Amino acid sequence: MARYRAFRERFLKPEVVIDRPAPDRAVAARLLEDAGPVLCEYEALPVLGAYGIAVPPLHLATSATEAARHADGPMALKVQSPDLPHKSDAGGVALGIEGGSAARDAYEQIVASALAHAPAADIRGVLVQPMAKPGVEMILGIVRDETYGPMVMAGLGGVLAELIGDVVFAPLPL
Repeated sequence: MARYRAFRERFLKPEVVIDRPAPDRAVAARLLEDAGPVLCEYEALPVLGAYGIAVPPLHLATSATEAARHADGPMALKVQSPDLPHKSDAGGVALGIEGGSAARDAYEQIVASALAHAPAADIRGVLVQPMAKPGVEMILGIVRDETYGPMVMAGLGGVLAELIGDVVFAPLPL
């Protein structure tokens, strides 16, 4: 009964409506036209932002000094390369980095690891972002299937996304 009551209170709680700007499809279209066939995270997040989806602040650092300049609080650093879709496998992610010196070291380690994993990779920099609060990681994607048309993918995200493979696909619109 206590669990039911707690569920009911959460379920009946009024929704919080966040005022977001109207989607700007022209900006999104321009961003997509300027991008290549594979978008890095630093390219994809502004597209989501153009559609009114909240995105975290981001800085693309192209040097260790630049990464250090943007390290404020616990940060996540992620290599940005269209040739490395699985950053963790390439040693291209550092989490919980605090302070300029740690960010500088993490930048150098990430780039070195990524290049050791894929020497010909097009490394465009390292994304420096504030760490997200703990929660459930999800993966979302869209693919255009030859038979069914546009399909959306959803599932468990993070480093286990590929290992578990717990995703579903559904034709759009949902």
